[in-house]
Amino acid sequence: MKKRGWNIQWAASSHPRNLLVLNDDELRTISDSGCSRILIGAESGNNEELNYINKNMTTEDVLNVAKRLGNVGIHGSFTVIVGYPGFPENNIAKTLEFGRRISSISPLHEVKAHIYAPYPKTPLYQDAIRYGFVAPKTLEDWANYDYYEAQTPWLKLEVTQQIRDFNLTYCPYVL
Repeated sequence: MKKRGWNIQWAASSHPRNLLVLNDDELRTISDSGCSRILIGAESGNNEELNYINKNMTTEDVLNVAKRLGNVGIHGSFTVIVGYPGFPENNIAKTLEFGRRISSISPLHEVKAHIYAPYPKTPLYQDAIRYGFVAPKTLEDWANYDYYEAQTPWLKLEVTQQIRDFNLTYCPYVL
């Protein structure tokens, strides 16, 4: 794109480990080519949860990527998920604090929080059922399922407001 003189902005998504293998010159080349945003599933601020979902990364990997992207002027658009089945409630606060850490690395970065949603045929679905989740019965019921609201029995309803408040601060334009 640089050789052709194209002056366009583009975005991508990436696993953090795929970005960590790039050297600083390669990251700068990506930025110089017009890449203005990379979407990254940070998923959790807890390494135990990252292992549980087989993410094949650590929280340190995510923080390193956030720093490196900020250094080359690429906006990191990070997502985190709270409320995995079987994990203590205080992991929610840890993940939100992790999101704040990511955001503080560069003013370019945003972090969006979601509440875990147990969808059929996904790897964690049976765990959610074991922890008391009762799935919607109809397609219409599923259409009304909102992963910004606490709808699993192991989460308190206050989590919904906590996530809304977090997103208003760290990713306000998406709500």
